[in-house]
Amino acid sequence: MADAVAVCDAEFREKDGTTDLKVSVYQLGGPADVVQACAEHAASIPLDPKATANVDFEGLTSPPVNAPGPGRFAFTRTAHRNIVFESREALVTAVASLLADLGDRLHRVNRDQLRDYVRARRDAADPEWTAFLAACPAKWQKLVE
Repeated sequence: MADAVAVCDAEFREKDGTTDLKVSVYQLGGPADVVQACAEHAASIPLDPKATANVDFEGLTSPPVNAPGPGRFAFTRTAHRNIVFESREALVTAVASLLADLGDRLHRVNRDQLRDYVRARRDAADPEWTAFLAACPAKWQKLVE
C-alpha cells in the first residue's frame, strides 16, 4: 500500500497540495485504441510527440463520468471521461489494485508507434490530422518526415 500512497502523492496532487480526486481518463474500446488516444491527446495540447506509459483503471473504480474533452479530435473528445473518487482512500485503493496487476494494465506507446499512426492518418488524408499537420509545431513535422 505504501507504493500506492507514493504514486498518489506524486501523480494526483493539486497545486495547493491536496489530492486530486477527479482523474481525467479516456474510455477506450481496448488496447488497440491506446496509440490513437495518445497521439490525439498529445497533438491537441500540443505536447511533444514522445513515448508514454498508460494505465487501465477499468473495473477498479466507479463508472467514469462522461466529460467531453476540448481536444481537436472527435475520437478523444467523445472518449474523454472523469473518474471521481469519493475520498483519498478510494483513490489509494484503486491505485494499489492497479499496481498489483500492472503487467496487464500498463500499455506503453513508443515514438515509433506514434509516428506510424500519424503517418497513416496523413496518408489517408484524414481531415483532422491534415488540419493539425498544416500548422503544427516543428517536432510533429519532424516526426512524420
